[in-house]
Amino acid sequence: MLLCVLLAAGVSLPEPAQAQYFRFGKNKVHYEDRTWFYLESRHFTVFHHDGADHLAQFTIRAAEEAYEQVAGMFNFRPRNSLSIIVYEDHGDFSVTNAVNLPAFSDGIGGVTELFKNRIAIPFTGDFRTFRHVIHHELVHAMVNEYFYEGTLQAIISGGPRARIPLWFNEGLAEYAALGWDTRSDMFVREAILSDHLAPIPELRGFFAYRGGQSVWDYVAEQYGEEKIGEILSRLRTMRNVNAAFERSIGLTLEQLSSRWHRALREIHFPEVAARENMGDLGQAVVTPKDGLYNVSPTLSPLGDRVAYVSTTQGLFDVYMKPTDGSSGPVRLIAGQTSRDFEALPILTPGLAWSPDGSRIAVAVRRGEVESIALVDVRTQMVQHLDVPSVEQILSLSWSPTGNQIAMGASNGVQSDIHVLDLTSGAVHNLTNDIFSDHEPSWRPDGGALVFHSDRNTHTRLGRHSASDIDIFQEDFGRYDIYEIPYEASLGSHSYAEARRLTRNTTWDAYSARYGAGNNDLFYIADYNGVPNIHYMDLTSGASRAVTDLDVGVMQIAVSKNGQSMAAVSLLEGVPSIYLLRDMAGRRIPRPAPNIWAQRVAPDSLDQAPVARLAHESLKAQNPFLRNSIAGIAYRRGRDRLLPTADRTPGDSLSLASSDPGFRPEAADSMFGGVRVDFESLRNIGRRPVSKEVQALSEPEENRAYVDENGTYVPRRYKLRFSPDIVTGAAGYDALYGVQGVTQMLFSDMLGDHRVSISTNLLLDLRNSDYIFSYEYLGGRADWAVSTFHFSRLLADFEDLSSPTYFRYRQFGGRVAVQWPLDKFRRIEFETGVLGVSQADITDVARPSRTRTLLVPSLTFTRDKTVPGFLHPVGGSRFAASLSGSPVSPRRDNILFGTVLVDARTYFSAAGNRLVWALRLAGASSFGPDKQVFYSSGVQNWINNKFDDINGFPIEDVTDFVFATPVMPLRGFDINAANGSNFALFNAEFRFPLAASLLPGPLFLSRLHGVTFLDVGGLWGGRGTTGSFQLTSKDVDGRSRLDDLLIGSGFGARTFLLGFPVRVDVAWPFDGISFGERTTHISVGLDF
Repeated sequence: MLLCVLLAAGVSLPEPAQAQYFRFGKNKVHYEDRTWFYLESRHFTVFHHDGADHLAQFTIRAAEEAYEQVAGMFNFRPRNSLSIIVYEDHGDFSVTNAVNLPAFSDGIGGVTELFKNRIAIPFTGDFRTFRHVIHHELVHAMVNEYFYEGTLQAIISGGPRARIPLWFNEGLAEYAALGWDTRSDMFVREAILSDHLAPIPELRGFFAYRGGQSVWDYVAEQYGEEKIGEILSRLRTMRNVNAAFERSIGLTLEQLSSRWHRALREIHFPEVAARENMGDLGQAVVTPKDGLYNVSPTLSPLGDRVAYVSTTQGLFDVYMKPTDGSSGPVRLIAGQTSRDFEALPILTPGLAWSPDGSRIAVAVRRGEVESIALVDVRTQMVQHLDVPSVEQILSLSWSPTGNQIAMGASNGVQSDIHVLDLTSGAVHNLTNDIFSDHEPSWRPDGGALVFHSDRNTHTRLGRHSASDIDIFQEDFGRYDIYEIPYEASLGSHSYAEARRLTRNTTWDAYSARYGAGNNDLFYIADYNGVPNIHYMDLTSGASRAVTDLDVGVMQIAVSKNGQSMAAVSLLEGVPSIYLLRDMAGRRIPRPAPNIWAQRVAPDSLDQAPVARLAHESLKAQNPFLRNSIAGIAYRRGRDRLLPTADRTPGDSLSLASSDPGFRPEAADSMFGGVRVDFESLRNIGRRPVSKEVQALSEPEENRAYVDENGTYVPRRYKLRFSPDIVTGAAGYDALYGVQGVTQMLFSDMLGDHRVSISTNLLLDLRNSDYIFSYEYLGGRADWAVSTFHFSRLLADFEDLSSPTYFRYRQFGGRVAVQWPLDKFRRIEFETGVLGVSQADITDVARPSRTRTLLVPSLTFTRDKTVPGFLHPVGGSRFAASLSGSPVSPRRDNILFGTVLVDARTYFSAAGNRLVWALRLAGASSFGPDKQVFYSSGVQNWINNKFDDINGFPIEDVTDFVFATPVMPLRGFDINAANGSNFALFNAEFRFPLAASLLPGPLFLSRLHGVTFLDVGGLWGGRGTTGSFQLTSKDVDGRSRLDDLLIGSGFGARTFLLGFPVRVDVAWPFDGISFGERTTHISVGLDF
């Protein structure tokens, strides 16, 4: 999965999360200190850390290769070099500071941000996927340059720009990188057959990618690929997506959506009668009712149980379920909530059952190392086997003897087949070369393994390192199945020979699994355009399809006895797990190609069912049918980048197209085999430019960036700051004079160094706010240094006829350090010198009061929550701090200490639509000058009201800084109660309102409701030793609540003008009856 992220400005050390007392959020833990380098080419600068030079070389060449196609599609070339940051594995990528990734980013394969238009990409063990992600993210960077001039600053300063929907952006990136592909065809086919493919404007989530890609595929096939450039051009000027399509192709989005749906129904509906449905072939044992995404199945030796990875709340766990449906799933591992299980395999089969059926092996990321967790299925006890020699474990297979576990794993440069000896702990690399090897599976006698790879004819293992072979020149675009003897490979990689079992120059064969015998092999192949299950007799080498599915399969697992098979397929758009029986003996006619296969190979003797049935008029009208029978092979993937139309599948790229010193004509682009010279079109009517002027305007040639061998030269990374945001506004007021607000954020390319300058100028420096901060985030510890000054004008209405106005100033500096124990826990220490003053501006002769304090604090935070859209939907949070002013540089200053704790837990149901949130917080201040806490309704209360008796909660000048609100405590005015101790309990039930369940405006779709109960107590205070008093007698002698405050009510949540708006209606309860209603209107998120 890919993601284009638009960052929001922020300089906090941990991941920001809405909180009252603490900064909750997960940690980015940098376990290693990295040295960074960069490569430069004509159009790109690629940053990489030590050890990743090979990946950087591949990246810069792949980016240059894709650049010509994307520039031609956009008819546009950026003025400046584009930046790409490469990471060896997903673990390093997930803690990048260059972009603000979600806390759980395991499904994100790359990201492009808009502060500096940076691309960040991890290597996940496969060069085909890596090239695809580079191309995909390059499109996002070009979109940012084309529409937004490459920076968020340009958007802020340049006024209104086109708003690009997610389906438009992600679909275009997928189409440019792949064209059309088998996996997308499967998802869209299932959606149209199951009638849940949304109209174009409503394509969201995963279908923003697959569905958007299909929309662009339809546009290119029906109207010609050159229309994409025209749509982009019109969108740039018209700033409206619907208008851009209507002017370019004569159809509104609604009309285009209708024709797109109809074209898909025409080619896929006839397939239903011609093919098999997975539900008729097997039994669905794990369905959407069990989880929202169910993958990585592994069967017990007898096939009576299946273990798999799934999510019900948003985080991924490991479950086990009987295949006969006799009981529900049992959770074996709660993933992504502790250091031992920071990440689970969700895109690759990282589970394996032991041969005796007692344990399950699970590939996990455990802090700084990759590990295999051995889980006892009866006791759920876990044993960890750390594998520090690899960067990422992708798949597992337990040997029939029980003594070894085979792994498909990446070392950051290449992915190989490894074997872990469970007795000695030794790890053996069986393939050890630059090619991508995946999903090992043991032969029943333990004497061999099968795997799939992009190695083509390179069957001699251990001979082709990154320095020996140029993987960029190889055809790494297809997978085949290989078998390798186990014993023969140990200790002698250079003599090991893999046996190639499949040979196809067009389609993929992958996910091989042995059956009951040594010569029985099952695998998945998309030979007919649909991923079907195939069977091969290894004695004769004969293979055949054993399924002819209308949708297809994604993964398979086979039981030890070979009688049962678990297959992942789509059900209602959700990956689900089916149980199939006795597949080896199944015989069916050879599946006919579908339209997608016929588009790729139109010269095939077989025809798709719809091609045989369709009327001639339909063949002429439907673009997929028309082009599939026209005899022109569809170019997909990397083939689309070639400047000629005569390349056949299986050919490697020509040297000219990938040599660092070669550049195709920059002004030319290929549209459906027609060459368009855009530069000539631009120059019509212009005066010719002299060669001297051209030389000044053209970038340097590649020879300035490469050495004598054509290798890009790495250079040491240099710290350079550049602006992220610089914005401001100024004005003049007759009373206050000149006023101005500025916000300036600067950072380096890696995001490790950040500088923030903020000012709010009013009259003079004494009345203004200004902050300067510097953060270093590149090491294990995060450091921050800041200096600040705040000023506020507050009125004292003790004398209503002549109020006194005080200017409160807070100034000083601080140093903070954060040490993450792991992703979920951290310790923070902060200390600073704080000055605070109070001046009576209505009586300048009255002396001001000033205090200077040393204010250290120590905080422990733990966050194991499951993130939701507006608030967590599961898990828990806890934080505790000790703070205060323990020593005083002056005798008249205050001394105090405070202990504060905050614990929260969340539960959800109905697919996270219904959420219960519970919170318990409390604090106690001690010392001669105790801290004050006061009731305060809700955070950012707009229509606030202060208590008529207690007024504003400032008794001493330091209360301006240290007086702390207790909230949410709804139903009461601000400062209705105060004290040096407090306890607070909150319970909320959050739910979508009826309008949000129906299609309609965005305002209604994000409308949520809440019911709540707030219970709080505040007692004690300065100069008192008063204890908590639950009740007191009123004038009538009845007992009413005293220090205990209780409020209850309901509210609504939505977004208004981009801000989260809350409206709460609450009634206070005094122990006898409910009081008058209080309405709280506020801006912010719930706890």
